[in-house]
Amino acid sequence: MNDAQSVEPFEIALDWSQVTEDEPTDPAILAWIRDELDVELWGEEIAGTPGVPPDTGADGESESPRPVDNRLTLASVVDVWRASGPTEFIPTGISEIDALFGGQGVPSKRRVVLVGAPGAGKTALAVAVADAFDIDGRVLVGFMAVDEEAEELGYRFAQMAGCDREKLATQDPRELDRAAGELGKSTIVFYNYADTLDFAVEDLATRAAAVGKRPALFVDSLNTAVCEATLARTNPTARDSIEASIAVLERANKKHGMFILATAEANRATYSNDLNMQNKKAAGAESRKIEFSFETQLVLTADDAGAAVTEFTVAKNRKYFIPEKPFSLRLNRDAHRWESVDATAERVARKAAKDAGKLEDTKTRTVQDAVHVARAIAECPGITRNDLVAALKAKHGSFSNDRREAGSKFLGPGLVKRSGTNNREHHYIDGGALPPEVLAVAPELATMRPSE
Repeated sequence: MNDAQSVEPFEIALDWSQVTEDEPTDPAILAWIRDELDVELWGEEIAGTPGVPPDTGADGESESPRPVDNRLTLASVVDVWRASGPTEFIPTGISEIDALFGGQGVPSKRRVVLVGAPGAGKTALAVAVADAFDIDGRVLVGFMAVDEEAEELGYRFAQMAGCDREKLATQDPRELDRAAGELGKSTIVFYNYADTLDFAVEDLATRAAAVGKRPALFVDSLNTAVCEATLARTNPTARDSIEASIAVLERANKKHGMFILATAEANRATYSNDLNMQNKKAAGAESRKIEFSFETQLVLTADDAGAAVTEFTVAKNRKYFIPEKPFSLRLNRDAHRWESVDATAERVARKAAKDAGKLEDTKTRTVQDAVHVARAIAECPGITRNDLVAALKAKHGSFSNDRREAGSKFLGPGLVKRSGTNNREHHYIDGGALPPEVLAVAPELATMRPSE
């Protein structure tokens, strides 16, 4: 075979879908695959449909297709495992993430996807894991920065190194010097919107091989990164683009043993917390290939009440641990670090605070209504109930009986009722008995007395 026809063993043996989907038809390539890997394939091109060689009868006419084995042998599978090298585990510094893989860290040859709505924390987690991998030193990290450019991501990495983001944003000279010293230790290689995934993969693999490390590529995000196959198409759909990009990443993982962590925007229908696991698995935007192609899928959901708390659902974790319930982490925005949080206690505390806020709002409205009632009575001492209702509505528009009764009750002994003619109650204000909350708003009422 010449160079143009050469095919890497991993690209064929490990990426079987690429063989069956692309349907190589060059007889030399097909023979090489069979001979080198001891594999029989569908698809020696014999003037027929690729992958379905026809039988030829005595009269030379094509008969019905005959099946040909297309399976790897068990021996060759073991050879593939051996050739790919040992799996290393790299700690992320986030105990809940490391626990998904036995507590040792993330496997160095894993394919991981983070799925979630905008603002759920996908990029923040990707940056945190990339930083941990970079510090560990056993892999060379590449970061495909498309959703956020490297300059913006730099703030996040600087924060994790202990720098002050606000001072960096204002170009403080001393903080810039500090950031230069800290970030100068990093070996992360950044790629941007001008680079294709194909280029990033091969460039990172070459760089990693040159320093004797395994490559680890972080892609932010599958929705915005592009590959050469997408650029070659006319009017590709979003689904076409994502699926082509995933194919590139699968080949990178299998050919180079490259760790892959990618982010993807979730379908809008899956933004809610109230979804079963099956729907969580299908959260990947545009294409179910996200669900099928990655070994670990985490679905991130931002907490309804904010507070930088994110809920993590492990929708898929092939060969490793899947917790029965989601876990939650809080992003410390000052240090840009994920922290453990007791989700149940957090929800209880937030609910209590929310309820307390509602109670305070209700009290504020009641005090204001009490002031309105007291002032209406003060303007017309001895006013009857019906006249009081009319006066409140005339001055304040819609003023319900519930509001009037709640305001009157809040006045307590400061509201004096006396019976008059025809069993009508007459209302007076005793300023000396009014609640302090009312007097704080209407101090002029303090001198009012029932005799008036």
